Amino acid sequence: MMVPKAVETPPSMNEYPTFLLADIGGLAGVKRWLELRNVHKRAAGPIVNRYRFGSTAAESQLLDIASAIEYWTAANRRNHPWVSMPTQS
Repeated sequence: MMVPKAVETPPSMNEYPTFLLADIGGLAGVKRWLELRNVHKRAAGPIVNRYRFGSTAAESQLLDIASAIEYWTAANRRNHPWVSMPTQS
């Protein structure tokens, strides 16, 4: 197994993780995340890439997230009314 570049050994084995398994609903939550990630890679990728590959320039992160939001709204436009809600001026 190859370890991604951004993965570092914690300074202490007592370091608190970013989230606990219980925070995402246990193994069922992991399964839901993996299914979401497989179906919507273009939306989920920019969210996790920072943790997988390390930080990039703020401009690159902003463009990645904007692209993910655009993809997510396009993917949900037909089935969810929140996508077509009028914007407030």
